[in-house]
Amino acid sequence: MSSKFSQKVGSLLRTLNYRQSAVLDFGRSVVLTSAVIATLVVGIRQMGILEAVELGAFDQMMRWRPDERSDERLLVVAITEKDIQEIQQATLSDQTLNRLLGKLQEYQPLAIGLDIFRDVPIGTGRADLLKRFQHSGNIIAVCKTGSADNPGVPPPPGIPEERVGFSDQVIDTDGIIRRSLLFISPAPSNTPADSSDANTDSLCDDSSGPLLSLGFQLALRYLQPLLIQPEFTTADELMLGSTVFSRIKENDGGYQKADVGGYQILLNYRSAETVAKQVTLTQVLEGKIDPTWINDRIVLVGYTAPSKKDDFFTPYSAGQQETFKMPGVVVHAQIVSQILSAVLDDRPLFRFWTEWGEMLWIAGWSLIGGTLAWRIRHPVGFGFTGIVAIGGLFGIGFVLFIRAVWIPIAAPIIGLIATAGSVIVVDRFEKGGYANKIYQGVQKLFKIEIDQEEKARQLTEYEGMINRVQQWQEQAQDLGVQESLSALDQGLQPLSDVDDGEAFNQSADSLEIDYFEQLQQKAKALENQEITQQLIIEITEQDVTILERYCQKTERNKNDVLREFIHSLEQTLTNYK
Repeated sequence: MSSKFSQKVGSLLRTLNYRQSAVLDFGRSVVLTSAVIATLVVGIRQMGILEAVELGAFDQMMRWRPDERSDERLLVVAITEKDIQEIQQATLSDQTLNRLLGKLQEYQPLAIGLDIFRDVPIGTGRADLLKRFQHSGNIIAVCKTGSADNPGVPPPPGIPEERVGFSDQVIDTDGIIRRSLLFISPAPSNTPADSSDANTDSLCDDSSGPLLSLGFQLALRYLQPLLIQPEFTTADELMLGSTVFSRIKENDGGYQKADVGGYQILLNYRSAETVAKQVTLTQVLEGKIDPTWINDRIVLVGYTAPSKKDDFFTPYSAGQQETFKMPGVVVHAQIVSQILSAVLDDRPLFRFWTEWGEMLWIAGWSLIGGTLAWRIRHPVGFGFTGIVAIGGLFGIGFVLFIRAVWIPIAAPIIGLIATAGSVIVVDRFEKGGYANKIYQGVQKLFKIEIDQEEKARQLTEYEGMINRVQQWQEQAQDLGVQESLSALDQGLQPLSDVDDGEAFNQSADSLEIDYFEQLQQKAKALENQEITQQLIIEITEQDVTILERYCQKTERNKNDVLREFIHSLEQTLTNYK
């Protein structure tokens, strides 16, 4: 009965030891490795090294996203290369521009955004054009902000401040427009304008108050009849109606330490080409358009001719080819459409996770990569699963992107791959014995012991138990206890390759002596073996019998003797340390 119970306990202990070893192996190989890799990836990301890759992923998802239908509230009047050839003017003269504006106003647009600089006279008709600028309440002219080294471009002289918007765009370091600037407080410029009839103190260089962008000005003009005016929340964020335009921060999305001066939002493009209906200058001048395309609409006028070089790279510019540039007037139309759609159509604005959320996202995928490498040993199975995992990661990011949530993509993919590779390398090192060889080499080189403390502790504990059992045997002999040792075949768990059954097939007279010799041999053999957490030390039934007889003769409590035994082992271990 006692033997069966002992076997069950031993089996249970071995199972627990195996599971404990598996958990520790997982923790060492996967959890620790993924934590280290995730920390490195987050650190590299915060240094800005991964920003270009993340922005590239943003552009790719923008190209994959299906285009939305054109915004019927807008009309773009494009001045094309063909128009330039038709009117024989590389730059529209004041007379031609005034004629275009007059023709548009006949159809009663809600507002006209003129993405053409007119700070100096061009050709004839200057006086009539300036008169139209000053007295037409629905024309929004543009200027360009200046700096200490660049005077910028002032608006047409005499136009009221409330009908001026800047045309500046936020261009990332790779030359692509991904953000829109709604308003700024420009720094004053010390360089005067060159034109004699330009404003002496350019509005775009006046820091006395905020200056609105052309797109923001046009959007407010459309919202004004709906009694929607800009307000600010307690967190100092812009609000139009019930829509809050959260200001982008320097580390949002894939950005790291981006310049977010002024009030910027991430530009949520509507389409690569069809943001709004588009007509040409010639069509308007010749009256070949439907008046309903203009009436109560926002009209934007600007150059689309490549020769004017008023075009920009956008996320749709795959490979940054010239043919995939977007004209500036179309970019302004994208901004107007985004603002109006967010306020009136509940079209979502881009949102971002917190930095802690992004760090957990990266760490989670690093852990997934390590777990896959630890569990799936077959190369083909691991490769297929890894591809599925990366596809799933990108799929989650793309689904969120369609819902206007931008999360890191490149960083978690790098974390997943790097952790998986590291776990595989560590596993191969351990199985190939490379780790032990390295440890031994380091020991010989620096004359130090690596990871020997646990082995020494278990060896000391084992020898202490042997000595204690020997003391029990001797004390039992002094009390006249002479018992057969035939049950010793259930003794201490063998730790060497020696066949212990042969060691006990001896005469009864020498059995006791051989018993102690066997203990000494096992203790000596233990020195040459690797001690692991799966080591199990057992007290035999014979030892228990001797203990009980000893307690009966000496009238001592068995628990006291066991406590003394345990204390002896602890003392031995303490002395060894």
